[in-house]
Amino acid sequence: MEEFDRYIIEATRIRRAVVVYSEMFASSDSVAELNKSASRAFSIIQRSMHDEILMSLSRLFDGSGYKFKGSNRAYLSQYNLVSKYDEFLYPKSQKLKAISSKILSRLSFKSYRDLKVAHNDKETLLTANSSIKHEITSRKVLLLLDVTIQLMLNLKTSISKSDKISIPVNLNDKYDGVGTLVVNKMKS
Repeated sequence: MEEFDRYIIEATRIRRAVVVYSEMFASSDSVAELNKSASRAFSIIQRSMHDEILMSLSRLFDGSGYKFKGSNRAYLSQYNLVSKYDEFLYPKSQKLKAISSKILSRLSFKSYRDLKVAHNDKETLLTANSSIKHEITSRKVLLLLDVTIQLMLNLKTSISKSDKISIPVNLNDKYDGVGTLVVNKMKS
């Protein structure tokens, strides 16, 4: 069950980062306020948060694994957990898996991550190649994270054969208002 707990903790951490990022950088009013205070610093924070969210999200939805010093290493990803425990994918979990896959395909961020964030693709960086984009929005990412967390909780419940399971993190603490508080403090 530890692998589910680790996954849920990471998904929740990313969800909280998306909420804070959204509150700080999604509205022109908040960006204008941050720019008045320290535009150079906040532009670096914005880019860093963007890239960190993208990389962390990518890790949650990576494939099966990679080779390291001649051995196969598994990712702690939705793919691996669902594959490993597919016999416990009852109808509700199957529906959540399908929803997750549908949202993930619409975000189309893998090429963007590979070429602009994870690696310094020379052609992409040195040309005005604007074809490498993602379709990430805060709303879509938050929905995806909520669905994958629910999927992991359902799998954990199915495997434990109990109606009650322990949850490793407070799922109700979504960090709503944390980014707004930062912006409001800048106003003072």
